[in-house]
Amino acid sequence: MPNNNSDTSELSDISEEIRNIINRYHQAGLFNGSAAVFFKGQTLLNGGFGCADLSTETPVTPQTRFFIGSNSKQFTTALIFILADKGILDLGKYVTDYLPYFRKDTGRKITLHHLLTHTSGVSNYTDHPDFQSNECFSGYTIPELIQEISRPELEFEPGSRFQYSNSNYFVLGGIIEHALGQPFYSVLKEYITIPLGLSDTGYYKGDEDMGLFAKAYYLVDKGSEETRLGANGFEELPLHRPELYFSAGNIYSSLADMTRWIGMLTAQEVIPERYRDLAFKTMHNNYACGVACVEASLTEIGSLMKEQLQFVSKSVWKGEKVYRFFLHRGVAGGYSSFWMAAPELDLTIVLLNSVSSYLYLDEIIYYLAKALFRLEIRGGKLC
Repeated sequence: MPNNNSDTSELSDISEEIRNIINRYHQAGLFNGSAAVFFKGQTLLNGGFGCADLSTETPVTPQTRFFIGSNSKQFTTALIFILADKGILDLGKYVTDYLPYFRKDTGRKITLHHLLTHTSGVSNYTDHPDFQSNECFSGYTIPELIQEISRPELEFEPGSRFQYSNSNYFVLGGIIEHALGQPFYSVLKEYITIPLGLSDTGYYKGDEDMGLFAKAYYLVDKGSEETRLGANGFEELPLHRPELYFSAGNIYSSLADMTRWIGMLTAQEVIPERYRDLAFKTMHNNYACGVACVEASLTEIGSLMKEQLQFVSKSVWKGEKVYRFFLHRGVAGGYSSFWMAAPELDLTIVLLNSVSSYLYLDEIIYYLAKALFRLEIRGGKLC
């Protein structure tokens, strides 16, 4: 008979351990944001670390808004499938079937599904050497920038391999706007944020109450190991033209909204039923539509993080159980985000950060997962 007191004690110890992990990164000046860990029906962590605004010492809460960068792609993906279910879009049709201003000879080779899975061959517009300058793409409308994106030759034949490109999801946003005759932000509200009650999630237009957002900062390194561990100052980072990320990365959200959204998405409550298998079917590099889907055993979690989206699962121990993990990262300006979920383990981890540093949040996720899975790996009762 299971010892419930023992299980509760183990979970309490793990909860304290994961809080200490986040605190270490926060005290080192590498994490300032919000974090949630839900596991086996228990809330092990759900709150803020640090200040949303250092000048006013406003604390980060689960409702504080962060730019989520490429985690915007799951919202764009959901819109594409919802509109396909309504007969407005067809995943098998080509870009030129929807966008008259896309380069014709290449656009007639690229389907919407190619764009969703980063297998289109379209080069990444954010890799432009001058992208960080204020002049790059300045004054371009969405159609004009998509036309610019479509000018270069394809980097490979559509469908033949994977190459992550923000251009794919920028073009998908243009297709949504052209098909409906509405701006992307209003489509997002109509089909996702309002129906799902995601009140702290939206497309940034420039007229939002910035008091609801965490400000982005970067560390001012004073040049010694001693100062690195807490005495560093922070400088505020200005918003860098977030409109340039459009449907590929210009959505903001809060910890409270993201945990709900990820729960609904991975429980397959968002994607219309007839498209669920396709939405989560991996094509190349374990990437499905707007999300990485990786099958891995618990002892492989380190490789999962180290290899990022290119990890190929292989069981280390004969007969070791394999689980399906969903994950994605996002970076925008000084903001970063990372989430991972495994429905069979009743696991969701979400990190939202407003400090720009050398740290990828994958590193924190790795240590959190190690703490969480310790019992399973050694055959504990929480399996």
